[in-house]
Amino acid sequence: MTDVAHCLKRPDMFIGSVVPQELKYWRFVAQNDTYVVEPATTMLPPAFSQLFLEIATNATDHAARSLSQVKNIRVTMDDATGRISVENDGSGIDIRFHTQFPDKYLPTIIFSEFRCGQNFDDAVERKGAGRNGYGAKCTNAWSTEFEVETVSDNQQFLQRWSNNMSHVTAPRITKAHRKPFTRISFIPDYARLHITDIPGALQYLRTFVWHLCPVTDPKLQIWLDGAKLPVRNLKDYAKMLSLDGTVLYEEANNMQIAVIPARTGIEGSIGFVNGIPCSTGTHVNYVLNRLTQQAPDIQPAVIKAHTLLLVNATVINPTFTSQTKEQLSLDMRRSGANWEPSVAFIKNFKKSAIFDAIKEEQDLRETRKAKSAAGKGTSMRARYVQVDATTMACFHCEAN
Repeated sequence: MTDVAHCLKRPDMFIGSVVPQELKYWRFVAQNDTYVVEPATTMLPPAFSQLFLEIATNATDHAARSLSQVKNIRVTMDDATGRISVENDGSGIDIRFHTQFPDKYLPTIIFSEFRCGQNFDDAVERKGAGRNGYGAKCTNAWSTEFEVETVSDNQQFLQRWSNNMSHVTAPRITKAHRKPFTRISFIPDYARLHITDIPGALQYLRTFVWHLCPVTDPKLQIWLDGAKLPVRNLKDYAKMLSLDGTVLYEEANNMQIAVIPARTGIEGSIGFVNGIPCSTGTHVNYVLNRLTQQAPDIQPAVIKAHTLLLVNATVINPTFTSQTKEQLSLDMRRSGANWEPSVAFIKNFKKSAIFDAIKEEQDLRETRKAKSAAGKGTSMRARYVQVDATTMACFHCEAN
């Protein structure tokens, strides 16, 4: 079985489930000169967003490299054709033959040869999202059309695949007439993904473009369908999600943390690891533990119920529970990231409306617990009296 056939046959191993299921998300809706965030639900396979993220994180990983000179990442989605495009400026991909595949160009290898990549040496500290050498190749395999275009050293490279990589054109290399860039465009195999409402599916996917904003350099601009997104960091992102504007924010060693009041429709926490959405795992548990330690007399469940926690972590050599990277498994003691809440953060947390709500519920729980305990004591005494009275009655009966 070929790598492509394996990827198509067992998608759960590579991109997640292709079975549609109810997914909760929040959409960013333009309203006058700003955006509002609304909770929403849709029926889509989880793998659909993974196909986009594999391409998007290639751009964000490239932007994180010091010499890339990336200033813009532009994402466009066409509701009519279903085509998705991710483009970044800055240095392009080297247009040269690969050292291990002397008859194939480097861009060809990157996007079509499985298990090829730069992330296999675990002795090297990696802070990117890639790990296993699958990534963008899976997106290619799960697309009816896939195109790579890049400019580097005054040369322009173009190559196209179609029908789940069953057809490929020869690379076309010409003299470049524009500045360096890289653009990946593709049409997911909507039929294989059981997607019939393409505009609705792309509406869901647009939320993931917003996810790029808090995980990239504040100087880098994210564009969606020609519009510049007004979020530059995790604090901006948290402000958009907070209904009353309350945001407790702190930066630490390779971490950014924000705490806002919990809101209906957004459950749990919102997390990112090395540029990818990852809302469960050791990084979120680590921050939640640090937060609950500031109020040891309050049950962690109460704190969790009244807060929406946002965590952006950049860790060394990340490990996940699966290829879809939805849950971080890395021991945070080996991550290179840590957070000790500052005195100012703790002070602001304890005088916030969030903490007032936490205390109110904790007091209510303790009151209910005390009443319940008192009720049990009264009940026991009542049974004792009843038993005693019955015993006395029997005693008198026997005496007569």
